[in-house]
This record gives sequence, C-alpha cells and structure tokens, in this order.
Amino acid sequence: MEKSSLCLIFYGIALILLGLVGYLSNPKKAKTSLFSGSGMGIITIILGFFSKLALALVLSLVLISLFSLMLLWRAAISWRLVAAGNKSKLFVASLLSLMLLLSLFVLGYLYSVR
Repeated sequence: MEKSSLCLIFYGIALILLGLVGYLSNPKKAKTSLFSGSGMGIITIILGFFSKLALALVLSLVLISLFSLMLLWRAAISWRLVAAGNKSKLFVASLLSLMLLLSLFVLGYLYSVR
C-alpha cells in the first residue's frame, strides 16, 4: 500500500476517534463532533483505498482543505469564548485545534507526495 493511502486511512481513523472523544465529552450537545469527525473520517478512509487514482488524491486535498477551514472557523469561535471567560469551552477548543493541526499536517504530507 502506498504511503499516501496509509496516511489517508490513519487520518480517517484518527478523525473518527477524535470525533468520538468529542461526542463522549458531552453527548447531549456534541453530536456534530461525532458526525463531522466520523463523516470526514469515513470519506478519507475510502479515498485512501482509492488513492492510486489521480482524482482521489486531488479530491482528498480539496476536501481536507475545506474541512481544515471549517475546523479553523470553529476553533477560533471556541478560543474566543475561552478568552472571554467560558472555561467550559477549553476542551472543545483544544480538540478542534488538534484536529486542525492533524489536518494541516496531512495536507502538507499529501501535497509533498502528489
């Protein structure tokens, strides 16, 4: 299996796990964490299995870029709430930031091996 395939598959698994962690931290309010993490995770795992196709790698770069922008937006909002004194958002802000850093690392890696 190619390195880009493994990278996408491990990234997808990590997103699913992080989405699950976010959901378990607050099951009543964090359903979006489960849906976005699992949804994007499943998509990247599927793209990992098809990464030999040129279109799959391009699609991966586009989708992860869009997902990163969404994570940046949500993390910025959460960090603003933390800065305003809402310490209950610290875990969410940290988790979103971790997902963003992971996404940016994967983007850089995939761009370098394309």
